[in-house]
Amino acid sequence: SKTAVRIGKLNVDSIMQGCGSSSAKVRMLPVKHKLKTGDNVYALKKPGLLDVPIIVGRVARYKRDDENPLLWDITVKPTCGIERLNIVAVIIMNPKK
Repeated sequence: SKTAVRIGKLNVDSIMQGCGSSSAKVRMLPVKHKLKTGDNVYALKKPGLLDVPIIVGRVARYKRDDENPLLWDITVKPTCGIERLNIVAVIIMNPKK
């Protein structure tokens, strides 16, 4: 899965992609942006679907990308306990918009 996200107080949007093993990756974020382990990762608000940003994870670790050292390779751990998750409901309002 892929989700539009913002990390901490950075004023830049990124894409978070699930990578299995109860974690996700954020790539394509230039190293000029300062990160900290534990920074919150927010799903971006989308009018009619998500009215406010919500915390979906925290930065577990980050390093320079092996293929492009000008970008971060960021590992995100979800804030919810996936192993205890029983039900997921996706509600889409106004699906024709």
